[in-house]
Amino acid sequence: MMIAGSGAIFEQQFGIDALYGSLIMAGVTAVTLCFNLQKIISVISLITPFLFIMIFIVFIYSILQYKGDVSEIMQLGKSGQTAASHWMTGAVLYVSYNIAAGAAILALIGGAEKNEKTAGIGGLFGGLGLGLLILLINVIMHLDFGAIQEADMPIVHIANEISPIAGYLMSLVLLAMIYNTSVGMIYAFAARVVPSGGKSFTPVVIISAAAAFLASFVGFVKLVGTLYPLVGYLGLILIVSIIFVWFKFKQSIKHEIHISS
Repeated sequence: MMIAGSGAIFEQQFGIDALYGSLIMAGVTAVTLCFNLQKIISVISLITPFLFIMIFIVFIYSILQYKGDVSEIMQLGKSGQTAASHWMTGAVLYVSYNIAAGAAILALIGGAEKNEKTAGIGGLFGGLGLGLLILLINVIMHLDFGAIQEADMPIVHIANEISPIAGYLMSLVLLAMIYNTSVGMIYAFAARVVPSGGKSFTPVVIISAAAAFLASFVGFVKLVGTLYPLVGYLGLILIVSIIFVWFKFKQSIKHEIHISS
């Protein structure tokens, strides 16, 4: 889905066919992993604060230019097609999707951090940051609901309303974040299939990137409409399993403490 999203940005903002844009992102992702250029990710990750800044700027612009009232916003939101029948279901599925989609890379990151408290604080602030970002984006889209109906990337469309420079900056920041995410997810998937240092790692990376590119033929909007709820429902199974294992782990620790005492 990330690869398809990059294609949508290339087409909407730069006039490059979506398939070529997806091919560029898939190729850059594969090259990064095959030639062990993960240090680039450390640099790209520094762009995350700029994403918050750009979203906040667009948020302020949307608030200032909106001339309607809150009731109109609510009616517009109800009139659009949604992936879930109820907003609460959609919210749960979105959280579930993010956990399921990021489980592989989150497991690697969490495993690399030896301090459990530090990992927990990082997860807490990461979740709060993502939640705030999603809240701002949803408010922005509702405030300009009528103008974004035909845009695959609504936030880029609204940024262009501020100025072409803002549109290009938003596009570049989003592409950087998509690149960061694509590298992380494909690496995590490939590392689960074969050892990352082995000879077979490169072919698996190439096949994974090619599969992601082929999936982009479906189109970003269609992928979002189908994969978000599907992966969200599957993610609920993962969440229940994690909670169950966590309770079992805590019980086993208590049991060992009880025996030793």
